[in-house]
Amino acid sequence: YFLKRFTGIPLTVTIHAHELWRNPNWKMFAVAMAGTDKIVTISDFNKQYMIDNFQIDAKKIEVVKLYVDNDDIIKKDQKHILIVGSYEERKGYDTLLEAMKIMNREDYTVWSAGYGHMDIPGMAKRLGLEDRIKFFGKIHADILNILTMSCDFFCLPSKDVEMPGGAMDREGIPVAIMEAMAYGKPVISTRHVGIPELVENMLVDEDNPKQLAEAINYLLDHPEVYEKQGKRNQEIIQEKFSKKNVKTLNALFRKTAGVIVEKPRVTV
Repeated sequence: YFLKRFTGIPLTVTIHAHELWRNPNWKMFAVAMAGTDKIVTISDFNKQYMIDNFQIDAKKIEVVKLYVDNDDIIKKDQKHILIVGSYEERKGYDTLLEAMKIMNREDYTVWSAGYGHMDIPGMAKRLGLEDRIKFFGKIHADILNILTMSCDFFCLPSKDVEMPGGAMDREGIPVAIMEAMAYGKPVISTRHVGIPELVENMLVDEDNPKQLAEAINYLLDHPEVYEKQGKRNQEIIQEKFSKKNVKTLNALFRKTAGVIVEKPRVTV
C-alpha cells in the first residue's frame, strides 16, 4: 500500500481467508483495500462479504478459484511400487533407477520412503525420472503402513557393496520386505545374503538393472498374479517370521542362562 503511494505502481492483493476473518487491524485493511487497483479473491462469498462490510466497488473485485494440480493426484490407472530403505548403496536405489530407465514406460509410479547420505532424488533427476518417483523422506510408521497397504507391489534390489579395506556392506534379512509380505504384497528383490530364505519368487541377480526391469515389467503387465503371490507371502510370514520367533529366542536365552522353566501346575 505504501509502496504504491510512493511510486504510483498499480497494486493488487489476493484475499483467501486469514485477511478477512482474523485480521488484527480492520481499519488499516479498509484503507488499504480502498487504495488497491484490483482485488482477487477465491470465492463469491468473499467478494460479497467485502462489498457488504467494506463498501468496496464490485468492479474492483475479481473471483479466481484455486486449483488442484492433477499431476500430483494418485492416478488409479497407474501401478504403485514401494521401496523402503535408507539412502545407502546396499539398498540398490541406483539399480532400481537404471532399471526404470530401461523400462521406458509411464504406467507406474515408485514411492520411496527413506533418507540418507546418497542423493537419490538428484540421481533420479539426472536420469530424467523425477516424474516417475515420489520421495516421502523419513516418515512415521503409521504413514509407512498406509503406503504399504496402498502400493501394488514392493521392490528392494539389495546388493553387496565393497567397503574400504575390503569389508562388505550387506543386508541381514530386511524387515521392510517382511512387512510388505505381511500386508500381502508381491515382492521383487535380489539373491542377496538371507533374502532368498524369505522371498520365494521374483528374485533377480544383484546389481542387474536388466533383470530387475524384466521383473518389474512382468508384475506391471500381470496384475492377476498379485493376489496369489501376496497370499503366499503372508503364509511365509506366518510360518517362518511370526511372533513365535520371540518365544523361541526367549526360551534360548533362558536355557543358556540355566533358568529352569517349570511346567504350569494343574489344580484338580
